[in-house]
Parts: sequence; C-alpha cells; structure tokens
Amino acid sequence: MNAHSDKDKQAKRTSPRPADDPQRRATILFAAQVCFAQDGFHRTTMRAVARQAGLAEGTLYHHFRGKDDLLLGLFGALGEQAR
Repeated sequence: MNAHSDKDKQAKRTSPRPADDPQRRATILFAAQVCFAQDGFHRTTMRAVARQAGLAEGTLYHHFRGKDDLLLGLFGALGEQAR
C-alpha cells in the first residue's frame, strides 16, 4: 500500500468551496468579464482570469469549478445588476 492509496479512497470534491468572500468573487467575475470581452470565451483561460484579478489560479477554483461555471456566475451577477 502506498501513500496515494489513502488519498484515492477519500471522496473527491464535486463542488467548489463556498465563496466566503463576496468581494473576491466580485473581483473574479469582473476579471472574467474583461477577459471574455477581450479574447472571447473559448480563448480565455482560467490562468488569464487569475492574472487579470491579481490572484493565484487555484483561488479561482475555490469559487468556481471551471470556466463554464465562471461564465454562469457572470451571467447571474449581470442579471442581478440588471434587476
């Protein structure tokens, strides 16, 4: 049995950690909006969004599962602003 076998038995996380910092989430969403506007959705990377936000790439994954989830979060935030 190796050291990795215990980790394999642990349940894999299926959702990101709860966003406990609304300001950081807003910063990420604004950075995503800028990146998507500049380069389009398909050409934008999570790394580019992290750089734009001034955060580590891993921090994004604490708030969003991936780029699709980030886009949905942006749509939600823009919808809230419109209301």
